[in-house]
Amino acid sequence: MKRHLTGTLEHATLIGFQTPATGVAHLLPAGLRLVQADGMAIWNLAVGHVRRARPRGLPACLGLSYTQVAYRLLVEADIADGTTRRGLYFVRSDTDRHAAVWTGNLMTDFRLHHSEVQTRHTDKRVEVAVQSDDLAGHLRLQLNADTAVDEDTPTAAPAVRCEELGLAVHGHQLHTVTAARVGSDWTPAPFRVSNFRIGLFDALGLDAQPTDAIRVPRVRYRWTLGGREPLLERDQALLSRPSFA
Repeated sequence: MKRHLTGTLEHATLIGFQTPATGVAHLLPAGLRLVQADGMAIWNLAVGHVRRARPRGLPACLGLSYTQVAYRLLVEADIADGTTRRGLYFVRSDTDRHAAVWTGNLMTDFRLHHSEVQTRHTDKRVEVAVQSDDLAGHLRLQLNADTAVDEDTPTAAPAVRCEELGLAVHGHQLHTVTAARVGSDWTPAPFRVSNFRIGLFDALGLDAQPTDAIRVPRVRYRWTLGGREPLLERDQALLSRPSFA
């Protein structure tokens, strides 16, 4: 059964990273494959404050607000009807609210952990710090506005562009979470990573390079949970070529 949620994402920062594909392929379940760029896996790291997330139809005062950090890999899956879905596979998420951990892990495959998440935002600078019970959740990020990039030019990284579809696999089915922007308040500004230390990458032994980043002050979202599609049989899927960005 599909569930529909609504809410607002504030102070959202999306950052693209690349790491060697050989170091992360084992993280994916059967049925998903990495999208690669010259042998590199493409990550999308998302940081933002979700305000008043709630089932559609409920008043905003009953919504749940929390700050979340999510580590996603750009992946593809072959569907039984011969089509391909491209989206983001959640390797890990951290949030500052126990209620968000409980409800999020019940309804999604976002792999939420409770952590202390601190963020600071201005038009020119973003700082993020995460402290977790496990070292893989620790994070330090600093970004500055990238004045060398034309703000009217869309960012080029596939990981930053592709933030509409979350993918997971259960048995022979692809499970999806779709995020649709509501309204026209999508006003991304280019940013550049100036300093970072990412515990998840350290734990995996990954050499990571940032690609590009954007910051969006505020955007309304409508999430659809519970999408299901049958996957292509595995022996057929093995014949598919690796995907490239």
